[in-house]
Amino acid sequence: MQMPQKKYGQLEFKEGVEIPYLMSANVRADHIYCLDYNVEGRDINHIAKSRDLPIEEIRQSIEWCTENDNLVARVLAQERKEAGVKD
Repeated sequence: MQMPQKKYGQLEFKEGVEIPYLMSANVRADHIYCLDYNVEGRDINHIAKSRDLPIEEIRQSIEWCTENDNLVARVLAQERKEAGVKD
């Protein structure tokens, strides 16, 4: 179970949702972390500029997901399973 922390003040922790959203956009933090940061290898400044989002939200998204990597992996695996995606 996740606990909102003051150091993640730019992330929105919605009830019943395990992964937070960015405050200024309806984007889940793991989308930034998995797609932009890990897969594409973009740095925080480039992500913020290309998505036109505050750099602090990008930084907090990556930091939160890094600290909660097992939770992110579990949620994504469950979503793939529910969507019928075979690994």
